[in-house]
Amino acid sequence: EDSKGILYLAFSKMKGWGCEKNYSEAIDCFKRLKIDKDFASTSFINRGQIYKYGGYGIKKDLGLAVEMYTEAATLDSTDALVLLADMYYKGYGVEQSFSTAFTLFFRVFEKDKTNHEAKFRVGKMMVKGLGGSGEKGGWVDGMDLIRIAEEEGNEEAGIYLKKVRELD
Repeated sequence: EDSKGILYLAFSKMKGWGCEKNYSEAIDCFKRLKIDKDFASTSFINRGQIYKYGGYGIKKDLGLAVEMYTEAATLDSTDALVLLADMYYKGYGVEQSFSTAFTLFFRVFEKDKTNHEAKFRVGKMMVKGLGGSGEKGGWVDGMDLIRIAEEEGNEEAGIYLKKVRELD
């Protein structure tokens, strides 16, 4: 099978590109990609997104979303680790665990120092005292990470820093 063609068809069904949105058909296409090593993490991540939000013929299922993100994370996807960490942070589909969320965000940060999303989330959790200790912990270190994330273009970090500055 032509994996790139299947991927395009899956996204077309998911996004409604040139056809009616149909998440059920998109999932069927993404499932066909899971055997292709190059596209497996993309398949799991997008199936997770569909289950996370539901609609267009698919019932919202946060537990299945977590399963899909976990599968993609086992394939070493930093995008999946961020999505999975967010699920633990918010308690969506899993028992809320700031410790697990911090560990996952920190894994992304250690693996990819250019990932400003992970940098912001690690910093924010450090500032709030929700993760890290010793060399990884602390309000000052957290604020430094948030400032760097803002400089690297993370809009959410900029909004967060603006709110902190308004408190002064």
